[in-house]
Amino acid sequence: MRDSLSKFGPANQTDVIWEDLVDCPHSELTANDNTIYNFIWLDTKKGPLVVEIPPEVLGAVNDFWYRWVADVGLTGEDRGKGGKYLVLPPGYKGEIPAGYVVVRPNTFRQLAFLSCLPGRWLDQARCRVG
Repeated sequence: MRDSLSKFGPANQTDVIWEDLVDCPHSELTANDNTIYNFIWLDTKKGPLVVEIPPEVLGAVNDFWYRWVADVGLTGEDRGKGGKYLVLPPGYKGEIPAGYVVVRPNTFRQLAFLSCLPGRWLDQARCRVG
């Protein structure tokens, strides 16, 4: 996933939106044919990142090895209302400001992905990372 996403732009800055619905020629593990997907490659080597999750999406953050770290959106702590998630590098000991959902992966690089039904959010679906 990292290699594919890096073809579209750098980590922490590129939100790849798969706007076309999946059909037979596409291959994506467990993809639904009625869903739009976002994929964002995160890298915390330079420090924590804030990921703003839009409302009414379903998604997760996985570590470099594709192991689950946190749910975001409808099944995450924001419960589908949207929220700011603070993704910390492994072993982070610094201050953690209030108002963020804290995500603590075991790797410096992660994959964040979102999905939602068409027509519900395409204009608001783009995540912001900073």
